[in-house]
Amino acid sequence: PPPKFILDVAITVHDATGFPPNLVREWPEAREERVACFMHIAEAIASVLGVTPDFDPTDILRGKEVPKTLRLIQMLAVAAAKRMPANQKAVGRSRPEGIVRPRELPAMLDAMGKLLQTAKAQADAKLQAIAAARQGEQSLEEKINAVDRQLQEESLSRVQQEEAVADAERQLEEARAEAKKIDAEAQLQDAAEEQPGAELLELEKQVTKLSGSPEDMPPDDVLCLLTQQAEDVRKVMQQDASELP
Repeated sequence: PPPKFILDVAITVHDATGFPPNLVREWPEAREERVACFMHIAEAIASVLGVTPDFDPTDILRGKEVPKTLRLIQMLAVAAAKRMPANQKAVGRSRPEGIVRPRELPAMLDAMGKLLQTAKAQADAKLQAIAAARQGEQSLEEKINAVDRQLQEESLSRVQQEEAVADAERQLEEARAEAKKIDAEAQLQDAAEEQPGAELLELEKQVTKLSGSPEDMPPDDVLCLLTQQAEDVRKVMQQDASELP
C-alpha cells in the first residue's frame, strides 16, 4: 500500500481509540521524518503487545514487503483495542458516524488487504503486458535487422554476379580478337602458299615460249621475257634472303 495510507489508518485508529499517542497528523515531507513516524508507530505497538513488529520503514516507503506492512496494520489494531479505555468498550455505546470500533478493525483490514492484493495482481499483470509488448518490439526489430542483412547479402551476390558476367564478356571479346588474328594469319599464309603456285605457272608459260625457236620470236618479246625472268630471279633471291635467320 502507499506509505501515506499507513499513516491515514493510524490516524483513524488514534481518533477512535487514542492509540498510538503523540501521532503526527500531517504527512511529513522529509524522508527521515517519515521513517521516524513509522518507527514511532512500531514502538507504540511493541510497548503494548511486548512484540516488536518485523518490518523495515524503508520497505514501506519503497512499497516492498507488503505482507509485513499489512501485519503491522493488524498489530496496530490489536494494540489499539488493548489500550482502549474500559468505558469505550461498553456494548451499545454510541460513536460518531464513520468511526470503526477496534474489534471491527481486523475484518476491515483483512478486506483492505485483499483489495491491496488484487490491486497488486492487476499492477503485476500490467507490468507483464508491458514486458511482453517490449519483447514483441524487440522481436520485430530483430526481424527487421534480419531482412536488412538478407538484402545486403543479396546485393553483394548481385554485384558478384555482375562482375562475373563482365569478366566473361571480356574473355569472350579477347577470344574473338584472338580468333580474328588467327584467321588473318591463316589468310596470309594461304596467300603466301598460293603465290608460289602462280609464279610456277608463269615460269611454265615462259618455258613453253622458250621451248620454241627463239629466232622466231620478236626481239621485243625476247627482251621482255628475259627482263621478266631476271625480275623473278631477283624476287626469289630477296625472299630467300628474308627467310635466312
